[in-house]
Amino acid sequence: MFQDIAPHRFHVEYKKAAPAEEDLIFTVKDDAVLMAGQEGGMTLPDAKSVHKAFPRALDAPRLSFLR
Repeated sequence: MFQDIAPHRFHVEYKKAAPAEEDLIFTVKDDAVLMAGQEGGMTLPDAKSVHKAFPRALDAPRLSFLR
């Protein structure tokens, strides 16, 4: 399952907190996932990149991030 990918843990409980700049942001719209191109492949974008491209995106009421 997604939350059990070692060595990381995805916590599904809601915590009201702002993401740190280096936190990874999992963004889904319809059937698409926002990804960031990186040398050698793709990755989830970090909060700093998402905020730069979409300034209001991190204000969304349903926000999950990976630490």
